[in-house]
Amino acid sequence: MGLQPSHSSSSFSWHWEYDVFLNFRGPDTRYGFTGYLYKALCDKGIRAFMDFGDIHRGNEISASLMKAIEASRIAILVFSKNYAESSYCLNELVKIMECSQRHGQFVLPVFYGIDPSVVRHQKGIYEEALAKTGRTFEHAMDRVQRWRTAMADAANLSGLHFKGDGYGYEFVEKIVEQVSRVIKRVGDYPIELESQEQASYSSLAPSSSNGWKYDVFLSFRGTDTRFGFTGNLYNVLCGKGIHTFMDDEALHRGNEISGTLDKAIEGSKIAILVFSKNYAYSSYCLDELVKIMKCSQSHSQCVLPVFYNVDPPHVRHQHGSYEEALAKHEERFSDVERLRDWRAALHQAANLTGFHFKGNEYEHEFIGKIVRVVSRNIRNIASPVVGIQENGGTEAESLLQDNQRNNSKVKAETEANVENFMEVDVFEKSVGVQLESLKRKKRELEGQIRAINDQITEFQRKTVAKRKKAFDSGKKCQVESIVT
Repeated sequence: MGLQPSHSSSSFSWHWEYDVFLNFRGPDTRYGFTGYLYKALCDKGIRAFMDFGDIHRGNEISASLMKAIEASRIAILVFSKNYAESSYCLNELVKIMECSQRHGQFVLPVFYGIDPSVVRHQKGIYEEALAKTGRTFEHAMDRVQRWRTAMADAANLSGLHFKGDGYGYEFVEKIVEQVSRVIKRVGDYPIELESQEQASYSSLAPSSSNGWKYDVFLSFRGTDTRFGFTGNLYNVLCGKGIHTFMDDEALHRGNEISGTLDKAIEGSKIAILVFSKNYAYSSYCLDELVKIMKCSQSHSQCVLPVFYNVDPPHVRHQHGSYEEALAKHEERFSDVERLRDWRAALHQAANLTGFHFKGNEYEHEFIGKIVRVVSRNIRNIASPVVGIQENGGTEAESLLQDNQRNNSKVKAETEANVENFMEVDVFEKSVGVQLESLKRKKRELEGQIRAINDQITEFQRKTVAKRKKAFDSGKKCQVESIVT
């Protein structure tokens, strides 16, 4: 679809205020996929509009959103599982499809974990959602019909489908590339565009000079986070020039971790443990964890636990899904010592200072905090001393002692940095709570003012009515007097 210049006023030659408008269901994708997409677009110099949740009032889209839609040259529609439950999303969609007809706005549908045919024909969960929303708006069935038509039209456009079987960051890159191509084709003003090949991977060659093969080893449950959180974390670490090891599924054979994984763990400065809901169900993850905790003792490897949508006490004391997982392992394995090592490693790792993601913040910002901590401390970690024989000289022993002391210091600094970040987080959340409290009080005061104004209006109306009645009554008395 060719883009035509909008008649909206703007300082740019093509009269667009934004390059991209993001239409999405907040609870589904705000802090995850759409948050990543928004950041990726902005990082490329693409002016994207994203509603941060403070514009919605009532059942209608606000004037601010209306203007943002009209002033955007491209609209990205993120169709997700619960998209059709939101009248805001559907009203935005109708407006966007109108703009595509009137102003030549480019529309790019993205089907995130939902089949395009479900959207196109309003089947399954979309059918249920529209039936439910339709009952709410049964007095305005023409609006419901516009929603249906807009969804069918949008789903018939060429778009992108994320099925959950690939890395989320790669899918985001595809969208950004397509948007960049459209902007380059239709825009006159300069925009910072990079090709995928320009990513800074040249510095990722193993730095044997410092004795470590990798800067970071990622331990994670593949089915939980490979194509989502951990994949995105890996991408950002690599983008910062941090040499990171992320295992391939092909490395898993049998019930033991491979020699390749063993060497990767031993050769990594820092190990990041991504504890997720189903982490403990994997014997590979638990064996990796035991190996990592041993390396933290023997090589002073820094260990950074990340609790991804799981409570640290559940890991520390093996409660909830962790208790269930270990109970299943006990039924499956007869090796009591191995099971005991798993429990001890979980407890030990969960007692370390780390990061806790609760799903109430943008994932890309959370990942940024982790990467900043890793980046600040990575150059200070000393090289491991390897190949020292039992009868090695005092010089080698001294080097080992110095190395352990240095790395212990860095570990303490890393934990202190993490604690500082967590303190900042607590402060930011506290400020946020106070701000929300002030907003709530403001709304309450505004409500009270409206109530008082209503009372004044009613009093004035009654006063006018009484005066009119008295006036009419006086006139009637005068007339009767004259007649008499």
